[in-house]
Amino acid sequence: MDVILINPDHGNKRNNFPWGVLSVGSYLVNQQGRDVRILDASLDGVDATLEKLKELLPQVSLVGIGGMSSDTPFIKLASDFIKTASPTCKIIVGGSHATLCSKQLINYKNIDYVAYADGEETLTVLLKEMETPHPDLERVPGLIFLKNGKLIQTPIPTKVPFYRIDYTLLDKRVRATFGKYIQVLSGRGCSYKCTFCYVSIVGKKWRSPPFELLKDELDAVVGEYDPDQIYFRDELFFFDKNRIRAFIDFYKERGFRFQWRATCRTTDFRDNYVNDDLIKELEEINCECLKFGFESGSDRTLKIIRKGARVEHSYRVIDQLAKSKQIKVNASFLVGIPGESYDNICETLNLAGLVQRRCPNAEIIGPSYYRVYPGGELYDMVIQDYGFFMPSTLEEWVERYNVPDNAHGFIDSGIHYDWVPKSAHFLAQNAALLLSLAKPGELRYIDRYKQKLLTPLRVLARLRLKYGWYRLLLDLHTAKAILDFDLWTLLDNSAFYARLSRMTWFKNFKGTGLFKTVRGFFAE
Repeated sequence: MDVILINPDHGNKRNNFPWGVLSVGSYLVNQQGRDVRILDASLDGVDATLEKLKELLPQVSLVGIGGMSSDTPFIKLASDFIKTASPTCKIIVGGSHATLCSKQLINYKNIDYVAYADGEETLTVLLKEMETPHPDLERVPGLIFLKNGKLIQTPIPTKVPFYRIDYTLLDKRVRATFGKYIQVLSGRGCSYKCTFCYVSIVGKKWRSPPFELLKDELDAVVGEYDPDQIYFRDELFFFDKNRIRAFIDFYKERGFRFQWRATCRTTDFRDNYVNDDLIKELEEINCECLKFGFESGSDRTLKIIRKGARVEHSYRVIDQLAKSKQIKVNASFLVGIPGESYDNICETLNLAGLVQRRCPNAEIIGPSYYRVYPGGELYDMVIQDYGFFMPSTLEEWVERYNVPDNAHGFIDSGIHYDWVPKSAHFLAQNAALLLSLAKPGELRYIDRYKQKLLTPLRVLARLRLKYGWYRLLLDLHTAKAILDFDLWTLLDNSAFYARLSRMTWFKNFKGTGLFKTVRGFFAE
């Protein structure tokens, strides 16, 4: 085996597609003939993944770890674990956090190399150099390392030609789900300059493979797995009009049956592009959902983040897709932007509420709480104008994200930004909860008794979104308290339950089906 690539635990145990390590691993296997093993901690959890890694370490001299800034607790834990189990094994870290904070990472004692750009060429050349008697790391593009205590950064790697994804690198349990759902990457990057987005900060412009390669990929995926649904994981699937036209023709020519979903910009909905006629054609080829970054219901906020769109574009999407019985709207929203007022946050909630009412099957993402990325215009603003503290070491990043209620790091839990009006702190951080309360069928995972307690609060949430009133949020505070409360932990840790558990009759009762039925009645 040449290299092990590890993906952190992102909580998805069924259909996880770790695109960072999967892409690099596919290139190494299919283009370089390397032997690669991917370990995804999402499947078995961190502890079991590290134990599996320990068994494999004697077979390799290089381990790659990918991750976002929120994955820093895992990056540190895995690095420490590897160096303890196999001190001579080299560790390279890649992914978005490595790109944004490469100089911090390389100063951590147990990290040998950082890949600060696309990793295909970096890993290819690094593996070749490691096989020589005297490796010359300065020949490895896209690499940061320490040499005699001095930081060395090699030139940025060239873009490699597009290549086929090797899905066999994924765990067999994941591949077993491909008959229902699979992701396909048909383009990379984004040419827009939204100031809140990681992709724009690192300057990865949109590019796509020749359409012939995409045709081959789809033929192979359908031939091998025959999926019910394909998600085109591109940032900008609709970027190229000609490609969309070619995709429609190819789908019809092949007689494909799969449903599909893809990303789209609100500005694509215009008279000479995504209009009623094209929507009808998309329905004919089983388009199931279009995903949009609405981001905000405020033109002022959209201008701040340089979205290149106006709220009227979002309204047009809603108006047109509300007429479609087949194509669902997936809309993501963002709050907590520097310069955003309380009223702007309310406008965003109003727009999200409108999506829910006009498009009953809509999928709402967020509103997410803004996460600060190092680099870019917004980052400069919060550092200069607000004196915002950003972690300066890996250990500080770990401290920021290693908190109990942020197990998978998807939010900046507990961070109160100075630029968010104090009166809006609670609303901004719990805007997504308000939307979840308002939508029937959401929060199905919670205990049954909590569902009952939330019923009247759901009615209030729908009224708030309908009439745009977000003051005196006692009901939202109550809903959050109900969700945070754990009856079984309280009961299990109580003195009464401890005494009860020592009684013979209760011990016997706990082993019966009746006890499980009673407890299960209240639980999920």
